[in-house]
Amino acid sequence: MAGILEQYTGEKYGIYYDYYQLLTTNTESFTIDQTADLDYNCVVDFIDYGLFAVHWLEDGCTDPDWCGGADLTRDEPSGTVDYNDLLIFSEKWLEGKY
Repeated sequence: MAGILEQYTGEKYGIYYDYYQLLTTNTESFTIDQTADLDYNCVVDFIDYGLFAVHWLEDGCTDPDWCGGADLTRDEPSGTVDYNDLLIFSEKWLEGKY
């Protein structure tokens, strides 16, 4: 993340404070890859696996829903939740990331 670091110091009610704030300079700083985090809680866990399993082998997945997000490859025109999506899901699970 890039930006401008600001420092604030002061005193209020006899208590001195000092804190820092990072002001970002672009919107890319806020982009978070949430691949496989189907419930958007910032972790890939059994809840995400359950949501993925509900859509297993479902076809016709298209923009904007992509079968509840389970079609991780976004492979039009087939749009099927298949082994390619499971591979991506498994990689994210093992990384411990979203």
